Amino acid sequence: MMIAKFFYGLLFYFFLSQIYGQSLPRYWIAFTDKQYNTYSLAQPQQFLSQRALNRRANYGIDLDSTDLPVSSFYIDSLRSLGLQIINTSKWLNGVTVATSDTVLMDTIDNLNFVAYHQKTKPLLLKINNIERSNKSLSAIRATDYGLGTSQITMLRGNFLHQLGYRGEGMLIAVLDAGFYNVNQMHLFDSLRNDNRIIGTYDFVENDTNVYDDHSHGMSVLSTMATNDPGYFIGTAPKASFLLLRTEDANTEYLIEEDNWVVAAEYADSVGADLINTSLGYTVFDDTLQNHTYADMNGITSRIALAADMAFEKGIFVVCSAGNSGDDPWHYISTPADAFNALSVGAVDLSGNYANFSSTGPSADGRIKPNVASPGADVMVAFTNDSIYSGNGTSFSSPITCGLLACLWQAFPDKTNNEIKEAIEQSASQYEHPDSLLGYGIPDFEKAFFILSGITIQEIDEIKFLLYPNPFRNELSIDIFVQNINNLEITVSTLLGKRVYHYSAQGNILKTINITELNNLQKGVYLVEIRFNNNIYQRKVIKL
Repeated sequence: MMIAKFFYGLLFYFFLSQIYGQSLPRYWIAFTDKQYNTYSLAQPQQFLSQRALNRRANYGIDLDSTDLPVSSFYIDSLRSLGLQIINTSKWLNGVTVATSDTVLMDTIDNLNFVAYHQKTKPLLLKINNIERSNKSLSAIRATDYGLGTSQITMLRGNFLHQLGYRGEGMLIAVLDAGFYNVNQMHLFDSLRNDNRIIGTYDFVENDTNVYDDHSHGMSVLSTMATNDPGYFIGTAPKASFLLLRTEDANTEYLIEEDNWVVAAEYADSVGADLINTSLGYTVFDDTLQNHTYADMNGITSRIALAADMAFEKGIFVVCSAGNSGDDPWHYISTPADAFNALSVGAVDLSGNYANFSSTGPSADGRIKPNVASPGADVMVAFTNDSIYSGNGTSFSSPITCGLLACLWQAFPDKTNNEIKEAIEQSASQYEHPDSLLGYGIPDFEKAFFILSGITIQEIDEIKFLLYPNPFRNELSIDIFVQNINNLEITVSTLLGKRVYHYSAQGNILKTINITELNNLQKGVYLVEIRFNNNIYQRKVIKL
């Protein structure tokens, strides 16, 4: 396919522009401009895929100088001084270099095209850690979503799926620490069989193999991409994915922020719709280089600047808030502080704040995290194809990201900002946000209605929703009334012949799935719903 061809064409560019210097100290060098550039905005197809250009055209995003690659003249000039080029960033207009020549670096700012340089030091980066229970849940079976049921239905993601929005045509870039064994695990069979892994790249080792490193990205991916009905289904089981390794879980260096920047640019060039990242940066091994809470302002760290730049290019950026809620730091990490990134905190499956989830606000007083999703005792995959319960905003972020892909699939004409606003407005405490959950737990069914043009007040007046209509084999009914007594549902032909009946008392479920309709003849049927002394009737069409 064309996107894959462009993907590997870009890899060739990366191989040409990067030289290995893994054992040498690293420095960031920022340039003053992009003079003597061999690329032109008049020919953007040389550095952006058609999918990326389509995204800009669809949402009215103009090309500008940040889309141009870094000046090759400046890169060659640095190489001629003996510096090894590790990464290049077109958005931030700079490079990461490797060298042991401290004398050279002390004078590098004297070059007229260098704005400044910064030495990158070892840091303590918290991959938002996976904690798992001691027992495997691999033997447990359920129906449909299987072990993924609670984390999907809590956010009303099942509503989108039942309408047919499961992520088809959406491209999610996952920036993480490695995707161990994804190329072999049975849980990802459908992803591989459908050729929905569009591309891979390891920005740590500068190669295309991301399958023999850390398993963190694999577990993150599983919450979105798995599609094993009755066992485990993710939030975007039909989406396509870019798997990009930016974090070295064995050695911690600030360069990993710079890897992230370059990977985000790469995802943009290929045409990604969304980025999910479950990485967060706070303090360094060298305390002089630590981020401080004051830095969590959206404008200090390069990774936060890049996250906002990606959003400006039309990409929806979703990131974990961090796992420092019960640590001395306790605030969000970066890039969760980025202005336009949807930073996601964690709740348990009862909707209670998870005490490890990093808190807000941002240093400049903005609501952070933006929302909170299931992240405590949620189901994730491990390398032996088993499913375990795990803890971390590492999982609340991709669970949300996958459903965002489904929601955006339903409304392709909406911008990333319009989708983000709808999610925040749908959340459980939108009117009274706080520093723990932000705007609260998102409701993707309510967000769907908001994007459909229905006001919050009108949504609150809806008693129930019957969907899909027309239907093929199953119908679902969502009831929005708080207290329900003596629920009764019947499905009849237009001549009055009853073909289905359901009744319940006491603790009544708010979502009723009618699965016994597959043998009905095609045609029009009447659904009657009775509860709280009210009778409602709707016509439905069986296909």
